[in-house]
Amino acid sequence: MFGRLLELLNLPIVKIVLGAVAVIALVTMLSAGTRDAVNPRSTPSAPTFEQQFGRPDPGFHPDSASDYVDKLARDSGGDWNKLSPEDQRYVNGLTAGHGAIYLRDRSKLLKKPSGTMPLSRKKPP
Repeated sequence: MFGRLLELLNLPIVKIVLGAVAVIALVTMLSAGTRDAVNPRSTPSAPTFEQQFGRPDPGFHPDSASDYVDKLARDSGGDWNKLSPEDQRYVNGLTAGHGAIYLRDRSKLLKKPSGTMPLSRKKPP
C-alpha cells in the first residue's frame, strides 16, 4: 500500500501540483501578515470616541464615564424613559443591558445622604 503511494508521489505532475499548493499557501500567509502590518485594525482612541459620541469613553476614562452616568441618574430622577435613545444605548453598553435597573438604583443611592455611598465610590483617606 505504501509502495503504491510512493510511486504516485514520484510522478512529476504530482510534484508540480504539491509545489504549486505550497507556493499558494506561502503567498497567502505572507500577504495576510503584510496587510495587517501595513494597515492594522484599531479601535478609535479616547478623543476620537468622545468627539464622535459626545460621551466619555469608559475604557480610557472610567471615572468620567461613572460621573456622566451619575449626572444622567440625577437629571432623570432614575426614570429610564427620560433619557435620550443615545444615552440609553450608552448606559446599556456600560451595564451589559441592565441600564434601566442600574439607573433607578443609582438614582436612589445618589439621593441618600453622602455618608451612605457604597464603599466602591468612597475615596481613600
